[in-house]
Amino acid sequence: MRKVKLYIWTVISVLSFIPLTSCFDSENNERDEKFLVDSKGGTAEIIVVMDSVRWNGNLGKALREVYEDDMPGLPQAEERFNLIYIHPSDLESFLRTNHNLLLVTPLDDDSRTGKAMKGFYSRESLKKIQDNPDLFMLTKQDVYARGQSVLYLFGRNDEELIKNLKNKSKVILEYFRIAERKRIIKRLLDDGQEQKKLEGFIKENYQLDTRIPSNFEVAKNEENFIWLRKLLSDVREQNIIITHVPYTSKDQFKLENIIKLRNEIGMTYLNDDENSQVDSSFMSTEVKFFPPESIEINYDGLYAIETRGLWKLANATQGGAFLSYVFVDEKRKRLYYIEGYLYAPDTQTKLVFMLELESILRTFKPLK
Repeated sequence: MRKVKLYIWTVISVLSFIPLTSCFDSENNERDEKFLVDSKGGTAEIIVVMDSVRWNGNLGKALREVYEDDMPGLPQAEERFNLIYIHPSDLESFLRTNHNLLLVTPLDDDSRTGKAMKGFYSRESLKKIQDNPDLFMLTKQDVYARGQSVLYLFGRNDEELIKNLKNKSKVILEYFRIAERKRIIKRLLDDGQEQKKLEGFIKENYQLDTRIPSNFEVAKNEENFIWLRKLLSDVREQNIIITHVPYTSKDQFKLENIIKLRNEIGMTYLNDDENSQVDSSFMSTEVKFFPPESIEINYDGLYAIETRGLWKLANATQGGAFLSYVFVDEKRKRLYYIEGYLYAPDTQTKLVFMLELESILRTFKPLK
């Protein structure tokens, strides 16, 4: 597991930039929390505050390459985030209470707009940034509204900012991804109908802590396998499956073996017609036209493989997007496979539904 430990250490090292830069305070951004309103805005939406010339130039292009990259594993192209540009003078409008704010400041900009952007930092902060090119971001919460996430990106010039956007894109992107997941799960559980009984069942039978929003029902429950389903309409549903197999080798993390496991699960448990003996009716994975994509991630301190792709019934009557995580409980020598998949043929937009499933899945944790 040397590779696993090395990867986790790398992720932790990268993420350490966030608390490191939080020692900088903006003198003009402190608000009395009791006067704050709740943040508002759309899911996966970011308000970008910067100079308009730079927004339309190379710096803006570098930002868009980080945040407006297409989300993998969706049948239609959908951007990870929707960036909405505003001028610094518009930050006094209702837009400043958006869920996500991104302020971009090159220190060599002495224009009126540039001076306005530098006004978000104290003199001490500006000097530290000027003296240390390794400092490139500052994160803050609840600056103008409760539940708000704010990211300040800065550099001594455009070139330095663009370099950090390219070299540190993962940590810059992950800040808002984490914020969105927390916000989504809070919204999903806000109705006060979190399924404690179902969570307790999963905890007892699968040794997993989970958070399951209301309206998910048990569609199938068999030994070492459970399928949860939430009907959104007559032709739209979100699904979660949980299973585990003995952990035998790190080869189980290879994409081809994950897909093999997924197809075995589909053939055994996810059949279009439970009474049918026709092999073509089971859920399979689309690998020819839209091959699945997998990445290594830090899953709450565990090494894990995240896989995104498209599922289909083997007879091609249904299909949609899926997201899965594979990780190991070393104490129990158990490899977990958890997945969220969507069936929504009546809408071209799948991103928000998949972000909801992602947010739920990321609450799953093996018992200590």
